[in-house]
Amino acid sequence: MKNIGLVLTKREADALHEVDSEFARLLQHYHASLHALEMSEQDGTDELSLFRLHKDYNHAREAMERFFRELD
Repeated sequence: MKNIGLVLTKREADALHEVDSEFARLLQHYHASLHALEMSEQDGTDELSLFRLHKDYNHAREAMERFFRELD
């Protein structure tokens, strides 16, 4: 990776770290909810549990979408 000589203030670096941490948290939740949903569909999970997993997945997906909208 080439060093482009980007210089950030402490405040900018902290803000960038905060955004990076939030993205990592959202991505982890999204991935975990998607995996749980996929596994439950294969295992024949009951409808109520499947509904809750769909709800969690949709919440995670919407949070990711909101995150990217707010970056603009």
